[in-house]
Amino acid sequence: MSGVDLLLELRKTKEELFQALSDLDMYSKEAPLKRRDYRREKAKRTAVKRAEGVPVSIIQTIVDGEDDIADLWCIAEQTENLKGVAAEKINILKQWFSFLREQTGREWSS
Repeated sequence: MSGVDLLLELRKTKEELFQALSDLDMYSKEAPLKRRDYRREKAKRTAVKRAEGVPVSIIQTIVDGEDDIADLWCIAEQTENLKGVAAEKINILKQWFSFLREQTGREWSS
């Protein structure tokens, strides 16, 4: 890569890094809200089942198996996973940025 190509790659990597930081911020705010929605709905449904006289020993299994509760759990887990992916992407981009910066320094000092 030439010096100019390295600088262009540095700029591109910096933009990707800022986007990944923005994504991490968004998922970090969203994840607890999704988890809260899941827990609230599960608690409501558990109370309803208890009021209906469903045996306490099987309420959690029944509630967890209901489609809307399972969907809320999946959304909460997916958001948490996306948060982890964004954090890992940041680490990778930081390493790549550091490598490119070193390469640029070597290219321009030659």
